[in-house]
Amino acid sequence: MTTGMDRLAEVNNMEHRLPSRGLDDRAGNRPRPLVVAHVVEGCKGGVGTAARHLICGQALDESIGSIHLLADPERMGDMLTDVPATLHTYQSSRNPRRLWRVAQSIQNQLRSLGPDIVYLHSTFPGVYGRLRMDSKGPSWTTVYCAHGWAFTQRVSRLKKNIYQWTERYLAGRADAMVSISHFEYEAAVRAGIHHPRHRIIPHGIPAAAVNIQPAIQTEENGTHLLFVGRFDEQKGVDLLFDAWKDPRLADMHLWLIGDTTLDQQTTVPVQPNVHPLGWIRNDRMDGYIRSFDAVIMPSRWEGFGLVALEAMRNGRAVLASRAGGLPELIIDGVNGRLFDPEAREALIQLLLGLTHRDLVRMGEEALGVFHAGFEWEICYRRWRQLAMEAWQARIAASSK
Repeated sequence: MTTGMDRLAEVNNMEHRLPSRGLDDRAGNRPRPLVVAHVVEGCKGGVGTAARHLICGQALDESIGSIHLLADPERMGDMLTDVPATLHTYQSSRNPRRLWRVAQSIQNQLRSLGPDIVYLHSTFPGVYGRLRMDSKGPSWTTVYCAHGWAFTQRVSRLKKNIYQWTERYLAGRADAMVSISHFEYEAAVRAGIHHPRHRIIPHGIPAAAVNIQPAIQTEENGTHLLFVGRFDEQKGVDLLFDAWKDPRLADMHLWLIGDTTLDQQTTVPVQPNVHPLGWIRNDRMDGYIRSFDAVIMPSRWEGFGLVALEAMRNGRAVLASRAGGLPELIIDGVNGRLFDPEAREALIQLLLGLTHRDLVRMGEEALGVFHAGFEWEICYRRWRQLAMEAWQARIAASSK
């Protein structure tokens, strides 16, 4: 059986030396700084975090001259409001009748910016950026990352088929594709989505500052677990609410960072061991994570699970469901525990069996796993290498 550590070692072995010379360097001249652009739609959660860190990394990259961000201002939230990129806005739409118009608007903006490389983050930007406006296609290099395939979610069979067909049809219109986990890559292969430059690049985040103090003080009695995310079907918070009805968990405190969504209203139970905190700014998250004994993630589907990395970098164990890419991050009994999301009694028994000593030990291991393969520098090198390979391949093809 392949473990999370086996997968981590496999991805680390994919490292190669980065190309150091661009097209303009053939005669020994200094390469021209590249112009890059990012197209995003909803910026909360993992997509916003990943795009933010990539933009911040490019701002420190001497090969990058300017960075542009195309986003829907109504969906931005606070994740990308202060990134070092020039903001351009567009109005997104999920209406099939308007997709072509949105795509045309975005691609017209990109043409005026003249980017060398365009990064498309998540499903709908992937559609907007790859719908062909003319037979020649765009002049820029396109790197697409779904950040979680839409067809792996709990949707109807019809929607799954539509999503799969769309991704298969548009796959050849990217110069490179990124899957954020082995689970995502294998799901693409099973769906018939193939690309010669399709790579697995797990997320990475910067190490946490050492001087961060807990944001709140919890009682010494009992165990305090933290949930972070939307209160919706995907994140599975309802599974926790159901489990916490059990009186055997009276000394198990559940703390909640997040809130309901417009399309899924979830009622938080009013009981002494359930504590809603609302949304917390991302730059304050480390202090909150350090306030609790562990982080719990009962997701029903999850492409990767950035909250797990945020917990691990702060030395906290992760209790996660066996869903999507989470088993690639959590080694059961080492840096956390894994459970089946729909098995209520099994989850309760797992929680009752936790000891403070075990949580501390697994938290220490979690910090080690984070530093071994998920620090931001490792992730950025992989993104940069793939983009440069795709860009240079396009340059070489156009010069023939």
